[in-house]
Formats: sequence, structure tokens, C-alpha cells
Amino acid sequence: MVILALKPDSEMFNTTFIFHPTIENFAVVLTRADFLGALFNNLIICILAVLLSMIVGVPAAYALARFNFKGKEDIAFTFLSFRFAPEILVIIPLFLIYQKLNLLDTYLVLSGSIS
Repeated sequence: MVILALKPDSEMFNTTFIFHPTIENFAVVLTRADFLGALFNNLIICILAVLLSMIVGVPAAYALARFNFKGKEDIAFTFLSFRFAPEILVIIPLFLIYQKLNLLDTYLVLSGSIS
């Protein structure tokens, strides 16, 4: 990625490591008018997603680690199985639901607060 970012457009598809590096690509991105707005939106989404994950994940992990209750292994297996499912299996239905609820492109959906 670093090499591609430093290559000029004319040498982008060149597969050799010999090229003339340039920082023009960085200058184009950083001088765009909406760069700071996009950076701010990204920061908000990251903070909300981390906070939500911590608020839900820490108590769930504590409960699964410390307490014995019926279905504990089933819940742990369900959490683990989410990691094995392909993302496309979840993304398309969520997109359709968010589209019906007119929630596309909102902070609430992007941060993962609903999903």
C-alpha cells in the first residue's frame, strides 16, 4: 500500500519496484475541501463503535467467564460462530432493513449501534 501510494498514476500498474516516488497523491487528498469533514466523521464512528463494543462486550465476557448458568456454552459458541460466518451473509439483510427504515448513512447505523 505504501508503494502504491508513492507511485505516480502513470506507473500505478507497473509491477517492478523501480519507480519515481512522489507525494502528489498525498497532497491531492489532504487539500480536498471535504477531507477534514470525512476525518471527523471517521473519528465519531470509531469512538462510537469502540464504546458500544466495550459497553456490551466487557459485561458479557465477565458473565461468561465467572458465572455458571444454563446455556453458557451455547451462548459462547454463538458468539464464536459469528466470527466464522461470511460477512455477506449478514451485510445484505442489514442493508435491506436499514434501507426500509430510512437509516442509511446515519451515525447510528455506521457505529454499529443497531446491528
